[in-house]
Amino acid sequence: MRTTQDKLNTAIVQYKRSIQVLLILPHGVLFTILFPTFVFNVIACTLIIIIFWMWCDLIYYIEESNRNQILGLIDTCTNDQTKDILCYELYLHDQNSIFGDPLIR
Repeated sequence: MRTTQDKLNTAIVQYKRSIQVLLILPHGVLFTILFPTFVFNVIACTLIIIIFWMWCDLIYYIEESNRNQILGLIDTCTNDQTKDILCYELYLHDQNSIFGDPLIR
């Protein structure tokens, strides 16, 4: 025999499902039919923001990995002339990166 708590939990789940199906879904469809431009603009703006965020994250990841690779090469290098060239490459990378110091230019 089921306890009262199990019956209450089942009733709550069924109530949530009925609210979602009977109230939220038809109202969303009706709002989309009445205001398609507004719904399209909201969805388009959200997607553009997400795409730009992912693009900036990718560019930052590439810049950071390039800098870390140059730092790793400087750390493992044994030749002084090569180390000087790599330090200059690091300087150029920091100068020309997106997040570089504008005072260096």
